[in-house]
Formats: sequence, C-alpha cells, structure tokens
Amino acid sequence: MLFGHAPIILPAVTGLRVQINASVYAPLGLLHLSLLLRIVGDLTEWIPLREASGLLTVLSLAGYGGLLIAIRHTKRARRGP
Repeated sequence: MLFGHAPIILPAVTGLRVQINASVYAPLGLLHLSLLLRIVGDLTEWIPLREASGLLTVLSLAGYGGLLIAIRHTKRARRGP
C-alpha cells in the first residue's frame, strides 16, 4: 500500500512533487524477498528467518522513503536552486 499510494498522498499532504524512476523498484523487490523469507520461516518454524524478514521489511520501507528524498534532491541539484 505504501509503495502505491505514497506518490499520490505525499504531494497532497506536503505540496511537494514526487519524482519516480526505475530505482524505486529495488525496495519493492526487497519487500517481496522479505515476504518470501517470512513465508518460508513460518512454514519451517525457523524463528531467525522470520526475524530477518522483519528487518528486511523495515529496510525496504526506509529505503523507499530515502530514495524518494534522494531523487527529489538530485532533480533539484540538476536544475539549480
């Protein structure tokens, strides 16, 4: 939900335009990997794998936010202040 709605909601709430490029798919892939690890961890009852999947989920969400900020600042730096 976050990956799909952030480009719509952030501009509405903050007034800032969100630029999207292909690099934002990397955190989405990491989120899918974390889901796969969680499913395998649940099926095998391997607790450390489930814990690792939670960490990957947090990293993917934080990475997505960081990428949106980095993309915005990169675009601004190219245009000038």
